[in-house]
Amino acid sequence: MKAKFLIAILLFVLPSLSAQSVSKEQLKKLNDIVGSYYTELDNRVAIEEEKRKGKPQEEQLGWSYVVISPFIYKYACISYEIRGYIDPIIGKSVVIDREGNVVVSSGFDLTKNDKIASIGVSSFAPEFIYSDRSTKEETVYDAYLGKAEKNDSVRCSYFRGDCIPRYKRSYSDDGLNGIVDGNNGKVILPRKYHDVDMLCYGLFKVLNNEYRCALSDSNGVFLTDFIYDGIKSFDELYLTRETIMSEPSNGRAFAAMLKSKWGVIDNKGKVLVPLIFDDKYNYPQAGFWNGELAFVYGLVNNEGYVCDGKGNKVCGVGKDKKAYFWQNSNVVVGKIEGAISQIDTIYDAKGDVTDRLAVNKNLVWHFKDSKWTLKNGKGKKIAGPFDHYKFYRQGHVENVFVVGNGDKWGMIDNAGKILIPIEKLRVDFNGCGNVEVQENKEYSQIYSYEGKQLTEEKLANDFVAGTGLDFHRYGPKQPEARWFKNTEGKWGLCRLKDMKVIVPFVCDTYPGGMSSSALKFGMATAFYKGRWYFINELGEGLPDEAYQQNK
Repeated sequence: MKAKFLIAILLFVLPSLSAQSVSKEQLKKLNDIVGSYYTELDNRVAIEEEKRKGKPQEEQLGWSYVVISPFIYKYACISYEIRGYIDPIIGKSVVIDREGNVVVSSGFDLTKNDKIASIGVSSFAPEFIYSDRSTKEETVYDAYLGKAEKNDSVRCSYFRGDCIPRYKRSYSDDGLNGIVDGNNGKVILPRKYHDVDMLCYGLFKVLNNEYRCALSDSNGVFLTDFIYDGIKSFDELYLTRETIMSEPSNGRAFAAMLKSKWGVIDNKGKVLVPLIFDDKYNYPQAGFWNGELAFVYGLVNNEGYVCDGKGNKVCGVGKDKKAYFWQNSNVVVGKIEGAISQIDTIYDAKGDVTDRLAVNKNLVWHFKDSKWTLKNGKGKKIAGPFDHYKFYRQGHVENVFVVGNGDKWGMIDNAGKILIPIEKLRVDFNGCGNVEVQENKEYSQIYSYEGKQLTEEKLANDFVAGTGLDFHRYGPKQPEARWFKNTEGKWGLCRLKDMKVIVPFVCDTYPGGMSSSALKFGMATAFYKGRWYFINELGEGLPDEAYQQNK
């Protein structure tokens, strides 16, 4: 029975794995296509430069380039362009699938007065848009669904922030908007609104033609009337990294504005926090605390307060102070300047002053006389006192802690054992299951939670390409690997779980912009010796010479 079950699992899993795998043969075909673009570009540039000798500067060539986008599940885009100092001269783009087949191509040559057609790559959704300016036709190539969708008077686009792309904005030439289900084309809201936008988790902000906002669910049912000047998701608002302990909203509450005053409503339209806060920062800063609302920073007369999910005040937040939420039990009020915590007061859920930050029932941090001490549930000292405990970067890691004395940092475990000596310039959890450590002014290293150094390369202190937001681009799938830079300015691709080098540190730059390609869906892009390449999850795809460094 078990054997049959395992076979069934394998039969189910293997096709999905094979669909994601890209062989050396496929890579060669793909990279030959990319190489042909470089060859064509070089030839065309040489021709154009010869033709334009002695011409005025505005007719001279400015620059030329080839760009490839990473595969967004099914498709990728390759494009090249020759530009003059004023306008583009020649351009060409092609969308290809993972087998190297051309799905659609476009191009223009202004030297021959060609009609312009172009392919645009969406910066926030998995789609390519083919536009023919002569016919004004537009075709959308959906990278998830793998189908072409012709749009005449009606067009569709994904919502920014839809991490599992499903819902689409529908809009027409008359400027009116609606919502459709991208899976089946079902109309959720008709095209009769001034604007629509996704807040989070299938809830939408709808703006009518009188510029008033209402909240709608994914069935097109309105949860509020059109009474608000603005509605924003707290997931949409940028919260400072120091609020990392806050829980996500899960669609339960939203910032709402009326007559230039902000407050908070829930997903049924009930007012949780009165709309009385000034919009000094154009929105209130807020977080979530154990699934309940916790208002951080208003401002009312440059002051705010923390409240519970019923709108009851827990504690005040003074002028130019901030509140940091600790799991489901405490609020820390104070200042964070750089890496050093300046704490004023710790409050419990009832608003009473306390000196405790409980990790779990067996571990508690105590803050007294500006010092941090780790104790067990019975109050027995485990480690400390330390000048600093980096609670605001702790996240939900329970067994290791970043601590510091003076301007030096290290890491201990839940038994008080020193895993990383307290002599480093910076120690931070990086959200990938390991720890970033700045060894000195010259370089940094990556360590495991056990305190083992995982990297041999000396990484530049600005070593990571992109930000954590890259993890959520193009769907919920986390990358298997990311690009890192060494102190010599060369980039390499490393597997995140153990920092194994997949692509050696020989690349000239990391894939930026639309090609910001951490390894996802079994593919990435790399820039080596002046040109782009596609690589697979094994790092294969670069010329053989690039890998000699690792041998």
